[in-house]
Amino acid sequence: MKCMDKFKKLSLVIFGVILVFSGCAKKAVYMDRPAEDGRYYYQNKDLGFKVTLPAEFIYYQTQRVATEDYIDIEFYVPTSDAEFVQAVPGYAQAFVIRVYKKNGWDKVNHNEATAIYKKFGTSGDYTLTYHLADNMPKDWEGKWTEDFKNSIKNNLSEK
Repeated sequence: MKCMDKFKKLSLVIFGVILVFSGCAKKAVYMDRPAEDGRYYYQNKDLGFKVTLPAEFIYYQTQRVATEDYIDIEFYVPTSDAEFVQAVPGYAQAFVIRVYKKNGWDKVNHNEATAIYKKFGTSGDYTLTYHLADNMPKDWEGKWTEDFKNSIKNNLSEK
């Protein structure tokens, strides 16, 4: 009987420890819905970068475009501005992460490219760059401020 009581107490302690540690475990982060802080956490492990997006990026979309020298991950935000010229109907391109492949960055005319794409890191053989849109639709004009763009820029990092 004493042995059984000790076993029950030990089981209860082990269960309690497991419960405590499971609460401390890292929570899953989903890119298609906001985290508890309202922001979106986008990570691309293959290309070696991550970015934290403001809550205003609700319903954002991404598109991947690959060439011989680089891969673009294009970030689009919804817009209702019918007069804004759009490549993707109902969405405006907010920014692009351009990931240059091995030696791709070396082939670029840096006078032109660095005026458009700014380097923010490297990951393996990749050179990581970004470009934030200069013009946005009318429904983004009040949001798309220098501070807002800086919040995106400052939350870009290597993985």
